[in-house]
Amino acid sequence: MKRPPIWAWLAPLALVPATLAAQGAPNGSPISLVFQDLQGGDSAYVAQAGGTLDLLVNAYDQFGRGLTAFTFRLWYDPALLTFVSARSSCPDSVASPLSTPVTGANYVELSATGCQTFNAFQHNVATVRFQLAAGATAGTGIYLEPRALTDRAAVDRSPDGDGDFGEVCLGVGIWGDVDGDGVVNSRDALIALSNAVGLPTPGFFIARGDVDGDGYTGSRDALGMLSASIGYPPAFGFRTGRGIPTACAPQPVFARALYYIREGPLPGRAGISGLVVRAAGDSASVIVGDSADTSPNVDYRPRVSPNGAQVVFACYWDFYFNICRANADGSGLVSLTAGAFATDMSPDWSPASDSVVFVRNNQIWVMAADGANAHQIPSSPSVYSVAWAPTAGSRRIAYVTTAFPGEVRLRSLDSALVDSLVFAATTYARDIRSVDWSPGADSLAFAVRVNNYYATYLAPRGGGPAVRVAKVQGPGFAPDTRPTWTDQGVFITGIGLYPFRNRLYLLRPNGTMVRIARDATGNFGPGMDKQ
Repeated sequence: MKRPPIWAWLAPLALVPATLAAQGAPNGSPISLVFQDLQGGDSAYVAQAGGTLDLLVNAYDQFGRGLTAFTFRLWYDPALLTFVSARSSCPDSVASPLSTPVTGANYVELSATGCQTFNAFQHNVATVRFQLAAGATAGTGIYLEPRALTDRAAVDRSPDGDGDFGEVCLGVGIWGDVDGDGVVNSRDALIALSNAVGLPTPGFFIARGDVDGDGYTGSRDALGMLSASIGYPPAFGFRTGRGIPTACAPQPVFARALYYIREGPLPGRAGISGLVVRAAGDSASVIVGDSADTSPNVDYRPRVSPNGAQVVFACYWDFYFNICRANADGSGLVSLTAGAFATDMSPDWSPASDSVVFVRNNQIWVMAADGANAHQIPSSPSVYSVAWAPTAGSRRIAYVTTAFPGEVRLRSLDSALVDSLVFAATTYARDIRSVDWSPGADSLAFAVRVNNYYATYLAPRGGGPAVRVAKVQGPGFAPDTRPTWTDQGVFITGIGLYPFRNRLYLLRPNGTMVRIARDATGNFGPGMDKQ
């Protein structure tokens, strides 16, 4: 039976086409829709099994025009979360109610047409209530996708929209409830104060009284509990009344190995930074270490050979960026281009796993899998990234030009002729990076800088409307998303809100998103065998 084209998986997403011709003039800065609750550098909420939680969505407009009309979707796992209700949180929420929610199998879509704001740079837009499944044993993720945005100047800002990813963690108990009655009140404050002065407090959950997070339940915590008992909101830095997380979203497990690059305080140290290998069927990772720079500015992106035996990636070797190769388990690390005195990046395998195409000093080069016979292809253009079509026997490559504002094009490795244009940028959406093929070689994924913030676009191989599928970041610098397209969906590099660290996400064909590697260290450049 003929396999349907991979492009068909976009249909369930029903994403709004974002052709550059329809995007209008640049607006200079994105509008970010993000979750309000921030813990440990990323959005995280806590709910009891069977309990409810309220997600507060905020709008950030760095341009300062302010958001008025909006439509956004929240994608979630219906096996763990149930949509309960939603209400406007706009400054004029009474005059700007939300429209009737539109629900799908795994999303809820919310809209408002007149969200007037007193603060044009930041304000609340909606509060959405979900219920965690009664039998939940772990948490889950929620993907916030802006779909239509209009500012106070009546300008369509939809192309500028940033989304966000948040987690719902399973919780047991709440911070400040040391007597276990489900509320924080003056009795809890008295118990904390007793503990602070050395009086015995048997039978109480004293550890829950550490509402200021300093590792001890004392008089300062007692004051925080007392404030909560009389209706004052928690002071900044206090977690009084919050749920205590016990199990957040589990790491996804894949049938094939996943590779990526980890930033660290010391470059190339095994167990600290460099190439990371996550074996098939496992969520644990092994940090191989390969002299990778701690501040990546080239396209490292690991790529696994179609036969699954080896992986290639850009590495920082003897003060130069080279192409490295390792076995599938991370062993046998070698530099294929060591001593070249050049900047090498963006490697990709031939379908037969016997050759590697890569970029050297912005020129397209090819070499054997062992590094032999490295040579520049005929009439190579100036490029940032290159990818080899994954169909058997193919000599076709896709590449991204460096010429402003940038293009995605196709050509043969054996000819100097350029045969087709896939995507042409504009001065508004430009500086394309990190191109990758779909598993069926019918479409391409690439990163495009929109208002100085990178987003992931997909486009059919033969040209046509390009669709933006993900832009996950907060108001701040965003890296090249380095998309990787597999039958699992599109792996991307996004960014956490605070601090600004690279994060890995997988946007699945059904519209849901999961985060890869929940550690606080920056991770980027995912790679996996396509199918």
